[in-house]
Amino acid sequence: MKFFTVLTLAVLMVACVSAKNYTIITTSLNWHLAFQDCEYRGMQLATIESEEELNAVDAASKAAGTANEAMWTAGTDLAEEAKFVWMNTGKGFTYVRWAANQPDNWKDNEHCMHLRRDGGQLVFNDVDCPRKMYYICEDKPINCDE
Repeated sequence: MKFFTVLTLAVLMVACVSAKNYTIITTSLNWHLAFQDCEYRGMQLATIESEEELNAVDAASKAAGTANEAMWTAGTDLAEEAKFVWMNTGKGFTYVRWAANQPDNWKDNEHCMHLRRDGGQLVFNDVDCPRKMYYICEDKPINCDE
């Protein structure tokens, strides 16, 4: 199993500085197993909450040689159709870059979100959760209240 870690982004929080490390895992798993594997590694399936984070993931995927691969994120609407949240936090999306005409829940069976390249840039897309693909883990956030 190959994987690459790239330090890609410093995020300033209120009185707290946290760095997100993205690890691109180049083993193809379904969404549920990818989520579980990130947890096993002490990480979490990636959340993309800003343009800067998406750009950082893009840079990490290029550095890992996976720029043209589809990759799982923590986005899902499994709990409620068309209400996408980050599984790690339960929070709704505050930033999106959906592919054209997405999400579409094709054949009433697309409930997990991945990133794919469209016109040279990474975009969000919903897809069936059993599909196997690479995935992006990130460090768990630091609790700044401690």
